[in-house]
Amino acid sequence: MRITNERKLGSDTAFNVVGVAVLVAFMISSLYPFLWAILNSFRTNDEMILHPLRLPLKLDFGVFVEAWHRTDFNHAFLNSVVNSASAVGLVLLTGSLAAYPLARMRFFGNGFIVKFLMVSIIISGQLILIPLFYVMKGLGVYNSLLSTILANTAMALPICIYLFYGFFREIPREIEESTMIDGCNRWTFYFRFIIPLSKPILSTVAIFVALWSWNEYLFALTFLKEQTIRTIPLQLQTFFGRWSTEYGLLFAALSISIVPILAIYIAMQKAFIKGLTAGAVKI
Repeated sequence: MRITNERKLGSDTAFNVVGVAVLVAFMISSLYPFLWAILNSFRTNDEMILHPLRLPLKLDFGVFVEAWHRTDFNHAFLNSVVNSASAVGLVLLTGSLAAYPLARMRFFGNGFIVKFLMVSIIISGQLILIPLFYVMKGLGVYNSLLSTILANTAMALPICIYLFYGFFREIPREIEESTMIDGCNRWTFYFRFIIPLSKPILSTVAIFVALWSWNEYLFALTFLKEQTIRTIPLQLQTFFGRWSTEYGLLFAALSISIVPILAIYIAMQKAFIKGLTAGAVKI
């Protein structure tokens, strides 16, 4: 028995060592692009070409200030914040309201709608770009931030509704039944019980939509023409010239643009992971 226990302990230790090694390797591979972008901010074009793996010869933090002014980040940053925050708010409101009856009620076509949402997740923005362009022109919102807000919301809604759907189904029905007996209607139950209990999935969806909207380029390039309403991804084109590219300033601007989303994720990572786990239930 003692020999068996020792073998089991040895196998558990080996498994833990391998698991930690895999996690460390994954962490390094995840952090490397971010660190690589920061280091390249201090390099010249010649350094990148001649010595791509060498550390920068000098650390001049003025490059970040120059990148900020060259891209007019004051306006671009504000536009990206408005674009992302508005899309997050719309998706949280409309997505949760759409998922609530699908998860908590039974009606004709319920299953079909859920399956239709699953299929619509695979539709890419490139497929609907042309008809979406004419829709925005017809609504009179072309060349305004509202066009990208609506487009980003529409693209994110299917997968977000599906995440809400999986989470709402796991909330015990006994809670709903007891509140109904006490005279609570469905609207009251939604706002006073469903929403407070759904903070993990709300955080997950918020981070997902914020990341999507912050980095979105195709819709912004198509719908935003005025310089004053352009978002950060569009302003990064400033460093791409006809004959050359200013890579140092480009990587400095990229590093700046990563910070807000990184800060949001660090602040909400526990709720984000909990929401993904809770939403990954068998439906």
